[in-house]
Amino acid sequence: MESEIEINSSYFDFKLLKKEYNSEIGAEVFQFHHQSTNASLFAIKNNDSNKTFVVSFKTIPNNSNGVAHVLEHTVLSGSRKFQVKDVFNEISKGGLTTFLNAMTFPDMTMYPFATRNLKEYFNIMDIYLDTTFYPKIDEFAFLQEGWRYHIENFKDEIKIKGVVYNEMKGVYSNPTSQAWYTLFEHLMPESTYSHVSGGNPKNIPDLTWNELKEFHSKFYHPTNATFFVYGDAPLNQELEFLNKNYLSNFSKKINIEPINFGKKNKSFKKIHTTYAVNKNESKSNKTFLILGIPVTTSENDEEILALKILSEILFSSDASPLKIDFFESKIGKDIEGGLLSQNHTAVLFIEVIGSEINKMDEFLRIFNTSLRKIINNGLDSELILSELNNYEFHKREESCNSQRGLQYVLKLTNAKKLNKSPFNALKSDKIFKSIRKKILKDNYLEYLIEDKLLNLEKSVAVTLSPEQGKNEKENENLKAKLSNFKSSLTKNQINNLINKTHEFEKYQNLENSEKNLEILPSININDIPKELDYKAADIINGKNNSTTILNDIYTGGISYYNFGFDCSIIPKNLLIYLDIFGMIITEIGTKKLDYIEFSKKKNIYTGNISYQFSIFNHVENRDDYKSIFWINAKILKEYISEGLKLIEDLIFEHNFENTHRIKEIIERNYAWIENQVQSEGYQLPLSRSKAKLHESCYIKELVSGSMGFLHLKKLISNYDKMENELISSLIKIGELLFNQQNSIFTITAERNDIIYAKPIINKIFQNLSSEKLPKQKITMDTNFGNDALITSAEIVFAVQTGEIFKSGKDFNGSFEVLRSYLGNEYLHEKVRAQGGAYGCFPIFDSNTGILSFVSYRDPNVKSTYEAYNNIPQAVKDIELSERALEQLIIRTFGNFDPLLNPYMQGIISRNRYLTGKTKEFLFKILSEIKSTNIKDLQGYFYPIQDFSINAVRSIIGNKDKIQSNKNLFDTLIQL
Repeated sequence: MESEIEINSSYFDFKLLKKEYNSEIGAEVFQFHHQSTNASLFAIKNNDSNKTFVVSFKTIPNNSNGVAHVLEHTVLSGSRKFQVKDVFNEISKGGLTTFLNAMTFPDMTMYPFATRNLKEYFNIMDIYLDTTFYPKIDEFAFLQEGWRYHIENFKDEIKIKGVVYNEMKGVYSNPTSQAWYTLFEHLMPESTYSHVSGGNPKNIPDLTWNELKEFHSKFYHPTNATFFVYGDAPLNQELEFLNKNYLSNFSKKINIEPINFGKKNKSFKKIHTTYAVNKNESKSNKTFLILGIPVTTSENDEEILALKILSEILFSSDASPLKIDFFESKIGKDIEGGLLSQNHTAVLFIEVIGSEINKMDEFLRIFNTSLRKIINNGLDSELILSELNNYEFHKREESCNSQRGLQYVLKLTNAKKLNKSPFNALKSDKIFKSIRKKILKDNYLEYLIEDKLLNLEKSVAVTLSPEQGKNEKENENLKAKLSNFKSSLTKNQINNLINKTHEFEKYQNLENSEKNLEILPSININDIPKELDYKAADIINGKNNSTTILNDIYTGGISYYNFGFDCSIIPKNLLIYLDIFGMIITEIGTKKLDYIEFSKKKNIYTGNISYQFSIFNHVENRDDYKSIFWINAKILKEYISEGLKLIEDLIFEHNFENTHRIKEIIERNYAWIENQVQSEGYQLPLSRSKAKLHESCYIKELVSGSMGFLHLKKLISNYDKMENELISSLIKIGELLFNQQNSIFTITAERNDIIYAKPIINKIFQNLSSEKLPKQKITMDTNFGNDALITSAEIVFAVQTGEIFKSGKDFNGSFEVLRSYLGNEYLHEKVRAQGGAYGCFPIFDSNTGILSFVSYRDPNVKSTYEAYNNIPQAVKDIELSERALEQLIIRTFGNFDPLLNPYMQGIISRNRYLTGKTKEFLFKILSEIKSTNIKDLQGYFYPIQDFSINAVRSIIGNKDKIQSNKNLFDTLIQL
């Protein structure tokens, strides 16, 4: 039908305004106007089977109580047609969706999903539209997802609970988030963007249920909606479905509130604020400096693209003159920046991490001086070319992104919001060619620096410094406030709160009726594929037990390379330095190229060069494992020779003589890792809890877990004393690691590019040492127990880990169905819905037989571990309807058939080979998944019970919450 649709003709009340074939994305693009409601619809039609649907609403907050965010959660908790408590979770339990989410932005709320199944596509479209246009907005759903007072007995303290409340506590635990909110509050005062649409935890309790309902009535209307459809679904069916089932029931809405752009900041502002660290935590080198510069308006597409490229040159490349001056000044551990162009005013931002409270003026002076030097001397031509090439690389890679439909939708959404041409938003080649010419010939970037970056008249500079004990003070203030509130209440009012708490608990324990669940449209077992599309790699075995793995697939002209080296020959005293080795070797340069020249060449000839440490346990014997250090590269076909030459130099010509630069790299990486650990560090307790269960897990913990982090912290604190040990360790690792023995080379590319690259890689292999090295015996430490890692976060991430199987031979596919049940049903209900955590999920490794439960942004400790400990009884008592079990089976099948981009297709193929997961093994598991019954699930009672008895607890997060439950832990470790 797409080719027959004519401009200005109407189809199911949708009038086609414009259509155009876009050769850059290989799709026909349509713009429709729904005549009865004024709704907009954009369609992107191609042969991509990953059909994507989005409904988006402009949502304008007037404060930071999180109304848009809470509403996003609440509308998915039941609607006119679908009378179930948590619609979103119900559709998450079953189905084959490749993407399913809801997202709150500063000025809009978006509900996207994607699936390869046409029946499911229209099913979830129906669910999303009914829940957004006709939600119940039940008071108890508001109390669960937003916030509520909690008091069970008259003598108890009043507490505040809620999913969004705790989610945003987690967000505010990240200092960078706080800095951003402060920046935009002052950069765009009294505007939509000066508010925190997700909600400030201090303001979320100001939100009322009535305000939530009014906000929905105000903004969730077709006149204020934009619809997006992408992929190979029939366009006529999409238009008919939308109009017949939903839009035909509405008329135009007259008054739609516009985005409030507020007042323009008219003078340079310096703002100081603080973030929390623990009372005994050092404040040294923990200040953030952020500068925001309004540089242009949204309609200047060419200027915006040029500024994006300029920001990459100035802040991303280690060859940047600005970054070089910054590191020489020693005012911080790292600097980064970029261009934010999603709003009417584009803002260039610069962020310094690891600084001090008194360094803002010095930073501004260096920024100004360095930019003036660049104007006078000009930017290096190779540096410019490196970022131009890097831009082209990432644009080409985007065309193969597995969720490219969603990427295109985000571009269209931004264009429509800013009243720009949506069609131009999906085209950049013409603008880029023009920009490239200007940049290379006309000193255009230097002009932009002088015109846009040196005048800070309307800019805002934020200093965010650590404050010891801030969380404790704020928590005491909140406690006092709630105590005063309770004192102000009459006995009847307190009893009403107690009754409300108990009524809410009844609501949480209320199960959906089977009748209401059956109304939810779903696919059935006959709708899923009969088998997986299993593509085995070509394996070439070489001398010294080396292996070459070839994946011949379409990659859009990009070649992906993984150079793997056996770590079993690295002794324990060096393994602790292996992650640091990776940091250094991919950035330090070589004997032929210093780090500045290496950085330029890397960006000219590759999309990136990175490192990774991985362990692969064989599925039939977990004690048969490979520990591999990978050097990864992605290279355009035009630069295969040059890109692989850089890898060759990195391996054979690496150079650790520049000790000053090595220290800079380590301090920079530590600063970012520490920031991440404080707010999102659940990987550390997860790794630590596994470390005592198996040697391979212990090695992983040593290299990149909490032991690795604590060693890095020790190195930073004692650098001068440990520098000699560090350098000698790096040198020794390089001597041992780059060896032919057990090496693995993977190429994922198109056939001709594989043929071209193979002799180059063979040459690299031939030049590796062929010395036979002994496998090192790793002695595991025995001092791991139930360990708690203390940070300044306001929430926790609680982990419980243990063994279910001893090897993959004991593993049956029915356990994957049980895992789906535990994640989507039991843990969701107990830890998220009832406990208020943002999430909770099981992680299972079938190769080691190790199972972990992880809570995410969790306000609780004791009740979460109680929920974990009650899992055996929950398994014993499992009762599921035929429909519910079928949905779990379908979701579990979908997890084994993920949508992958070309790079990940190559990685999955490689990993299956290295772990012995043959086609026969996987098809056996899938057969077991499909044939799972209730008795199979209940049969895991005894293994789960043994798991619980012997499980290891580990946690990271808030000091007070952990210390209040210190009886659960053997050791408390301050990070």
